Amino acid sequence: MSFGIRNVEAGDRARVVAEAHRLLRPAPTSRLAIMEFAEPRTGVMGALARVFLGHIVPLIGWLGSGDASAYQHLQKSISDFPAPDDFAALIAGPHPELGYQFEITGRVSMVFGVVHVYLARPLYPRIMAQDFENDGNPVFSTSSPGPYAGKEGKHVPIATPEGDLSVRVTVPHGIAAEHHISLVYLKDEAGNVAAATAFPGGAGGAAELTFTAPAAGLYTPYAACNLHGVWKGESVALGA
Repeated sequence: MSFGIRNVEAGDRARVVAEAHRLLRPAPTSRLAIMEFAEPRTGVMGALARVFLGHIVPLIGWLGSGDASAYQHLQKSISDFPAPDDFAALIAGPHPELGYQFEITGRVSMVFGVVHVYLARPLYPRIMAQDFENDGNPVFSTSSPGPYAGKEGKHVPIATPEGDLSVRVTVPHGIAAEHHISLVYLKDEAGNVAAATAFPGGAGGAAELTFTAPAAGLYTPYAACNLHGVWKGESVALGA
């Protein structure tokens, strides 16, 4: 996708990325690539970029077409577009409600920072969660830790309601390269995976999922560790 998403309304950009995720084939080689303008915010290059886009480009457009206004839109749309770090975060997600998540695999800055290329690998946490279920993996809990007694405190997910239908699921375990929570997911009363977030090893930080349920009901949190299996937390009633 090249120089297009900038012209999408800010509130709809995540939906565009979600649609790209839906269309990509669930395969290890699948990638999303987006090329887009960015305005250098500081320094000499930032000042030069603003002069070039705000004055030189409209002048060239006026000389070539007699209409400078269309080219003034270019400068405004670039200025209003998120900074590269913020746009990369929008691509990565996760966005459980929209059903997409990406891992940023590369970013390339070109033309002195005026053009950026974002490369991302689609993640499919819901499919991963369903695979865990279908594989018949044992599920551990505080009361039934199996061979991992003593590890409950860092592995059992905690679901905390945040508003009528919203819930935040946290897992105290870190996300190191060798040992990490790889997946957090929620199941509804029917046993369906309602939301899921994947965590690539080495990502750092804490494993966390935020979800707004489409309807009231009982939701149960799960967390999968790459070394110590799948863990189940206490169910939480939303919309009660």
